[in-house]
Amino acid sequence: MPPKSVPFKLATCKCKYRCHDLVENEVRNFWKQREDDRCNFLFGLINIVRIKQRRQGTTNVPALSRRQISVTYCLPSTNGHIQVCAKTFRDILSLSQKRTYSVIEKKKKGDVCFTNRRGKNPRSHSHKTKYTDEDIELI
Repeated sequence: MPPKSVPFKLATCKCKYRCHDLVENEVRNFWKQREDDRCNFLFGLINIVRIKQRRQGTTNVPALSRRQISVTYCLPSTNGHIQVCAKTFRDILSLSQKRTYSVIEKKKKGDVCFTNRRGKNPRSHSHKTKYTDEDIELI
């Protein structure tokens, strides 16, 4: 199956980050990589940090607050990594919101890199042999 060809989108948002400075070959070659390499590339670009400041009076116990982390999105640039907003990150890489959330959830669990577990279950129907050697000899 040929790789997905996605036209490169320029950033159109007017956020506080420098989203308009992004034109890179690594981003353009994103969809030419294998699935595992793409997910590991995303793992390196999405950072999870603790929140810096809590609001006073909302909750007395910080552990009961819904918001425990902040997510930052970075894209490669000639000057290193540039932090961008979530919308620009998804638009430039042509990702769905579910795809980015699944990477964030895996990073929250503490995974270091992406592991693809599809087809690894030995009890699945695809790994079972339909006929044993004795059945084949009888035929």
